[in-house]
Amino acid sequence: MAHPEADGALDAKVGPGQKAKSGPARVAGTTLSAREIAGTPRHRRGPALTEGRVRRPFPAPLLCAALLTLPARALAADTGAPPPTEPGAYATPLWALLQLVPSSEVVVWDGRARYGARWQVTPLLYSFGINRKLSPWRTFVVEPIVRHSGSIEAYLSPEVLGGAFPGPGDRWIVRGGLRAYFPLLYRGDYLSGSVGGSVFRAKDRAGVGFDGALHTLGGFFGLRVGYSPTPGLRMTTVSLEVRIF
Repeated sequence: MAHPEADGALDAKVGPGQKAKSGPARVAGTTLSAREIAGTPRHRRGPALTEGRVRRPFPAPLLCAALLTLPARALAADTGAPPPTEPGAYATPLWALLQLVPSSEVVVWDGRARYGARWQVTPLLYSFGINRKLSPWRTFVVEPIVRHSGSIEAYLSPEVLGGAFPGPGDRWIVRGGLRAYFPLLYRGDYLSGSVGGSVFRAKDRAGVGFDGALHTLGGFFGLRVGYSPTPGLRMTTVSLEVRIF
């Protein structure tokens, strides 16, 4: 059934004996061009003109269902993977024996360069570079990736210097402080850096010191430079660190 308004609009567009300007379009028994159909106001078009242009509404229930199930799908995918397991590193007699291997150093103190050796123990370390589902805390035994991927440690480092000293205890230096490690290449496996500060005791006097270092091969080798500005204990230290885990 033709719409009255559409028939009137079409009669005004195409008179008796006139031909359409373009391809045929069958609307209520009248031949119109596509341009003429497009030029007809939408409110004047009948159902025949708008029949092929009606936009179907998007199924809103389906959209809501999809949005509501997204968190559930993500949770299912997340929980489907096996959780990471703790490495279970612990001290062994072999590990304790390897910690006795010292790092070499040269200390410039009182205008003289002295060869020395140092050791280090780590009573407590917090790592901010490992998987967050793992424990970030370590005591004494610290895996290389845990330390050099990003961490802060509390350390204790005794040192012994060679050469002549007035007393046997004057050749010993005991340091304690905090140090932060930052990864530079491949999460610290290839290269990492560290900076730290310490308080130390030497010749029955207390001083403060600062140091910075670069580490490679997972922290197996490192080059550390330290300086103490304390009057009477002013010294510069260059250390080649060797750390076996």
